[in-house]
Amino acid sequence: MHQLEFLKKILDFMIIELKNKNIYENLSIEEFLFDNFEPPILIFWRSTPCVVLGKNQNPWIECNLKEMIDDDIKLARRISGGGTVYHDEGNLNYSIIEDNKTYNSNKIYKMILDALKNLNIRAQIKSQNSLFYNGKKFSGTAFAYKRNKVLHHGTLLLDSDLKKLNKYLNNTDIKIKTKAVKSNSAEVTNLNLPFKSVTNEIIKQYSILFNDVNLEKNEFDDKTIKKYIDLRSSKKWIYAKTPKFSILNKGREIEVSKENIKNISSEFLSKFVNIEKMFS
Repeated sequence: MHQLEFLKKILDFMIIELKNKNIYENLSIEEFLFDNFEPPILIFWRSTPCVVLGKNQNPWIECNLKEMIDDDIKLARRISGGGTVYHDEGNLNYSIIEDNKTYNSNKIYKMILDALKNLNIRAQIKSQNSLFYNGKKFSGTAFAYKRNKVLHHGTLLLDSDLKKLNKYLNNTDIKIKTKAVKSNSAEVTNLNLPFKSVTNEIIKQYSILFNDVNLEKNEFDDKTIKKYIDLRSSKKWIYAKTPKFSILNKGREIEVSKENIKNISSEFLSKFVNIEKMFS
């Protein structure tokens, strides 16, 4: 019996720390657990430098793809809504999978805020599902819903490279007409806390909410979730799932399609790095 099948049978809930820092694998494991395991589940994970889009966003207005390609920064798209975020090893991601009937976002926010309060960080929740400390944002949150379950996941900037974050996010040179969800920009800050201290305090608060703790340190075999990784790292998912949009060129509005881009000058299209991946 595979370890995941075994865990599914014996655990009432799980706390999992992912050790691999590959963004596609981590998002895939998160989705695999969301699809196949009963809640509640808490997951901690980190990734090497990358940019992660919300499900309904446009990469050409959310991030600087040219800089990302030059610096070998991966682009990913998650299954939840919300805005675009920069990940690196200084950012701690937490994911909570809970039953839709008992889920309450304020309960989860309180769990995070109480954990940080125990580390002498008095943070606040503000609009757009963000957490702030000393007037600056350090955490964003997004959600996905599937059958009777909710995925609530968020970022925690602990020791992230903020210069790179600002370098790769947002592209003010692109003029696009779209109904895609746009990110809300805010000044950000690091909390400058040790990762282990933060995860330990969150686990304590989680155990209060859910009464017990089973900590499972598991490495997931690529074969188990290969179909998830193949899909979530594909051009079809990352680029082709971009909501419909139009380019504004010399006063003309041109809807982006495989046929229409043939009639747009290569000089103008050069601003839209990797746009061909929408149609390949």
